[in-house]
Amino acid sequence: MTPEELRNIVDRAHYFGLLQKNPDGQLVHAPFSLTPYQLPASLISQLQIHTQWSSLLFWKVAQNCDFLREILEPTAKVDEFVRFLLSLIPNEKRQDQQLLINRNDFLFERKENGDLQPLQVELNTISASFAHLSERITTFHQQLQQENILKVAPLSHDAIAGFAVGIKKTIEELGWQYAALLMLVQPKERNWFDQMGLFAALSQRGVKVVRATLAEVHDRGKLKNGDLWVGPQRIGVVYFRAGYSPGDLPDEESRSARRMMEASSAVLVPEASMQLAGTKKIQQVLVGSGVLSQFVPESVGEQLKAYFAMMFGLEEEVEGRTAREFLAENAEQYVLKPQREGGGNNVYGAEIRDFLTSLPTNEDRAWIAMKRIEAETTESLLVAQEQAQYHQCISELGIFGLLRAQSGDLRINMPVGHLVRTKASNVNEGGVVAGYAGLNSLISKD
Repeated sequence: MTPEELRNIVDRAHYFGLLQKNPDGQLVHAPFSLTPYQLPASLISQLQIHTQWSSLLFWKVAQNCDFLREILEPTAKVDEFVRFLLSLIPNEKRQDQQLLINRNDFLFERKENGDLQPLQVELNTISASFAHLSERITTFHQQLQQENILKVAPLSHDAIAGFAVGIKKTIEELGWQYAALLMLVQPKERNWFDQMGLFAALSQRGVKVVRATLAEVHDRGKLKNGDLWVGPQRIGVVYFRAGYSPGDLPDEESRSARRMMEASSAVLVPEASMQLAGTKKIQQVLVGSGVLSQFVPESVGEQLKAYFAMMFGLEEEVEGRTAREFLAENAEQYVLKPQREGGGNNVYGAEIRDFLTSLPTNEDRAWIAMKRIEAETTESLLVAQEQAQYHQCISELGIFGLLRAQSGDLRINMPVGHLVRTKASNVNEGGVVAGYAGLNSLISKD
């Protein structure tokens, strides 16, 4: 690719809205791939069904607060963030409605018979991001295909429209006049453009949107007869694009704001119990034998388990040894994960040995180990910081899910779009904003 061709590609990326802010607050293009990821149509359909079942599972888990406490209280003793979230559950003023916006992430191994084996990386129950930019990269690639720069047009989707319809319906069912959505955001948000896609979609549907940080909710928010108000606006739904890491709750003011929201009549996306249902510890326990049957039919549980990777807690025994002894011998095959979202928290491969020597044994319950997925690699042209380079890459597919329940009954449970992130195979993390991975589109093969 010549410098002029690259310049034209980057200019198109700006035009199509593939934008984010760098650490200095300057407007730049988000990293992206020029090699769409291809999967069989039948496999994409299977993953969409898996996401519906996963949404159902985690919705049911979130309703069982006794189960959450039983599993997470030992972790909470050594993890202040989990302890704070658990403390919110008794204060939850459960709405008649629940709304879950999630993303079910998969990597793909190539089996000996040549088939692709999807393995679930995680199900994100809070701040399932990049729905808008995923639609933007898809439209961008479709334009490049029309110009014969790309050979095949990618699969269309509009996750943001699905999110907006679900949120609007939830607000309408509250029966409140002029209720708004509160979009909870981080200070100096770099992924502003992805969030603005939902802001615009809701505005077009007549839904008022208030953007605020936890600090701003503390300063401007209050409860009136159990209802949440931020400034002059009554809040019907709170959509969390922040609050998923300890750094979002640095002081008593931010924690007080979270408590106020949990105690209000607003529908929280997610409420504390749903956020806790998405922790790594809960996902690890669900992999264990017999647990899934508490929440879903056996036939559904078997479908879910088919895509689970091996996981265990550091406090457990594995193949007749302590987890620490097992990992000392097999570190390269595993990833250590804390109870965190947002990327940059995991410990990979050989680094696990040194990490465990510094980790006090009383903190073992704060971590889980997951078998490293040996994802298939493909060559991809990645564009980052206005530079293009071919890499051997792995791609992670996320299926967005929307679930809405009312009076304990499911009203909506459906896949609403997808996200593909492509990164060089020698890179562990997968964050787009952090620069680890590039946005990509999806091609459906017959």
